[in-house]
Amino acid sequence: MRITWPIGILISFIVFAGFMIGFAVYSTQNPPELVADNYYELDSEYDQHRMQVDRWNRANPSNTPPIWENDSLVMYIPTLLMDSDSGWVHFYKPDQRSLDFVWNWQQFTATNGRIASHNLARGRWMVTLHAWKDGAGYAKRYNVHRP
Repeated sequence: MRITWPIGILISFIVFAGFMIGFAVYSTQNPPELVADNYYELDSEYDQHRMQVDRWNRANPSNTPPIWENDSLVMYIPTLLMDSDSGWVHFYKPDQRSLDFVWNWQQFTATNGRIASHNLARGRWMVTLHAWKDGAGYAKRYNVHRP
């Protein structure tokens, strides 16, 4: 049986209408969450974080990356932040969250930015440094790989 062109066009319109109705039903059952309810608060937090990163980069203009020496990871701490009021260093292992840990800033500066390799498992780590001095925040994130 051969389909004539008017019947072909009619079938195409029916298939298209069915697709559009199905898509409309799917869309109404899954509300879009493109914008968070607290959008302005999140934007303000992001701006503050960017300002903290900029302050860190100004305090460390050479942007010295972390390096592996013998049996430890050495991270450069700007001299301005050696006597910070407070802060913390977060060690995050993306593929094994159970190994994550946090040091306070005094513990980190006491070792002059050295982290013994036995504290870090092999693989990729994200190290986030946050310090506060005189009410101003400083932040930096490094991706390091322990061989």
